Amino acid sequence: IKILNEYYESVAAKDSPAEMKYETIALPTRDKSKLKAEQKNVMGLTGDPVKGETEFKNACGICHGENSTIKKVPDLFEDFDGNVKSITYNVRLGDGGMPFYKNSVLSDQELADISAYILKKNGQ
Repeated sequence: IKILNEYYESVAAKDSPAEMKYETIALPTRDKSKLKAEQKNVMGLTGDPVKGETEFKNACGICHGENSTIKKVPDLFEDFDGNVKSITYNVRLGDGGMPFYKNSVLSDQELADISAYILKKNGQ
């Protein structure tokens, strides 16, 4: 929790409010019908793996990057059996210690780019 709080503080803008109210498909319950619509939208986009590498480093690298000090985080570049649908699921809903990212924080196009980068790095 401490590491996640430090991460959120590091990405906060100077004028970020102390308290935020989220409109999300992840909380208070997982809205799977909205998730399916988002998965379909992301899968319909053409991802750019070059942009995706930069976006991955900015949004995901603190936990999944080469220099991550967080233990028990899945390596997305070793034996990754996922696809765009599963990446969208985990990003939009979060999973265990992984935070969720709503569309206004990480757009569907950025998510498609990140997915293209992850899949390209895995030879898919």
